[in-house]
Amino acid sequence: MTATVAAALAALASGETTALFVPGLLLSQRQSSPGLTLAQTIAKARATSDAFCGIEIEVPWRSVENVKNTYNFAAVKAACIAAYEAGLVCRVLFTTKSFCRTVPQRLQYGAS
Repeated sequence: MTATVAAALAALASGETTALFVPGLLLSQRQSSPGLTLAQTIAKARATSDAFCGIEIEVPWRSVENVKNTYNFAAVKAACIAAYEAGLVCRVLFTTKSFCRTVPQRLQYGAS
């Protein structure tokens, strides 16, 4: 682990909440192997002899806000903690689905 990553992780552990820029490569679940679990993605990143300083997970917004104005970040928090415990940073990519560029899509709550 590089000194920069170690300093960033220490800042997060101390309660620092500002967005940190961590230089280096991140292993993305959707680019590396979309079928990998979080644990497998972390293991794959750790097995690369410090080539990767972190992981990127893709989280559908619908899984966070399934009911309007009710948010559940438990899975995101668990992923960040698991990455931290493995000595990695975790970048979260929230996604929504839209197939039309001209008409804004509204999130349908309760749908999967």
